[in-house]
Amino acid sequence: MLGAANQLPHDYTCPQAVRTALPEEHYSTSWVADRAVAWLEENAEDGPFFLMVSFSDPHHPFNPPGKYWDMYDPGDMAVPPALEQDWQPPPHVAAIHRARAEGRAKLGGMGAIGTTAREAQEARALSCGMVSMIDDAVGRVRAAAGSSEVTIFTTDHGDHLGDHGMLFKGPACYEEITRVPMIWHDPANPEARRTDAPG
Repeated sequence: MLGAANQLPHDYTCPQAVRTALPEEHYSTSWVADRAVAWLEENAEDGPFFLMVSFSDPHHPFNPPGKYWDMYDPGDMAVPPALEQDWQPPPHVAAIHRARAEGRAKLGGMGAIGTTAREAQEARALSCGMVSMIDDAVGRVRAAAGSSEVTIFTTDHGDHLGDHGMLFKGPACYEEITRVPMIWHDPANPEARRTDAPG
């Protein structure tokens, strides 16, 4: 199932945009949610519990399955400012752009690469598809857990998604990589509030 020959056809140019042929129900996000729901249905009534549910998305490769692939139109995605104005990148970012222009960038790797505006829009649209799939999966898990449970939702890192003219992550620890959300839902303290303070 791996490799370009096994993906569904598409016209995206973004590196690591992969239109997987894997059905939604067999994709990792669904599999993780299925396991979590099954565990909750079997164990949640036995008393206090801690369940960590870890989704590997949103992450490159950008490969949301099924309906999530074209749920968002790249043309509707904002173009990052660095890609629509005359901008002089700092030396470490300029080196990443130079590597891409010279054909030395590792397009299939994990490290940051230079990008175009269209690639950034495609990466953003596909990432939104992955996030929507996770939203649906988290909804299923929350429903199985019941409304009386404390829920904490967070992530490990972000993605440049075109900011600073880069895709993927590293080596620069810009806000897009390091500033990630945390949502804490405690039914015993229902008053909603928002803070920018570190958790």
